[in-house]
Amino acid sequence: MELEIRHLRVVHAIAEAGSITKAAASLGLSQPALTAQLQRLERMLGGELFHRGRSGAQPTPLGEVVLTRARAVLPILDDLHATVEKRRPTDPDPTTLRLGCLPAPLGSRLVVVVSDLLPDRKVSLHVYRSVEQVLQLLADGRMELAVVSDWPGAEITPAAGVDWATVAVEPLFVLLAAGHPLAAADEVDLADLADEEWLFDECEETGFLNQFQSACARAGFTPRYRQAMPPAVGLPLVALGHAVALAQPATPHPDLAVRPLAGTPLTARHVLVWPKRGCLARHVAHIRAGLAEEYRSLAAGSPVYAAWLAAHGELSEDAAGFTDR
Repeated sequence: MELEIRHLRVVHAIAEAGSITKAAASLGLSQPALTAQLQRLERMLGGELFHRGRSGAQPTPLGEVVLTRARAVLPILDDLHATVEKRRPTDPDPTTLRLGCLPAPLGSRLVVVVSDLLPDRKVSLHVYRSVEQVLQLLADGRMELAVVSDWPGAEITPAAGVDWATVAVEPLFVLLAAGHPLAAADEVDLADLADEEWLFDECEETGFLNQFQSACARAGFTPRYRQAMPPAVGLPLVALGHAVALAQPATPHPDLAVRPLAGTPLTARHVLVWPKRGCLARHVAHIRAGLAEEYRSLAAGSPVYAAWLAAHGELSEDAAGFTDR
């Protein structure tokens, strides 16, 4: 992960507000979402940026260094952005619909649904690694529609003017080497994986990792991690038996054993998000229904997940641990 302008805005907002809670409100984010962003940034920079206590959030020496640069850079970039926006044509390509997603199969299915619904419009799909980045693009009017994921305890909180709707809620399954001793089991108890090394994407959302760590704690162990790396590099290590990983159950993994976790300790939610006054707002009900059907098609194509759904049924948001916002 590289330092981006949004990271500087996070540091600046926290310093100006004096607390993460107030900064989250000013940025249109939930407190857990902003905390997750800050934690990722601190890991990337190698140290704490703020001391958090009863008196609020105060910059550390490292935080002061970043804050000083942010205060110098942000006004210049804001001025540049305003200047460019004034010179930008109002709608350089009014026929193109800009869609966004995280790296997951539903992104391509979103293109199919929108293209079938509006065949006279061109569609472009942009893949991002950060939920917050997608939400900001929607709030800025630079994207018409997106599908993202969130987790219990780290639910998305879109900015004012951006709306959302749930598409599907799902369990998370474990990925094992085909020859792993647990690969023959119908389901795997999380506690039986206590001695494994876990593989995660280098850009995995902190909210997801927090959910995983809490589930492991309830199962009686602290997970051990391999070095974070992209799936293209890491999943072959799983296939060779050097690690295990978690995955969305509808995502195909032909060279790996995909197994449910007993008791469904981990869940995720796929969420459709869009500007309330955007050109696709009036089509959202049809798009949501179409995307939900595409998700069911993906699930039916995964024998293990299809069997799980036949036994358990579709998850509700309450059953999966999501809270109302």
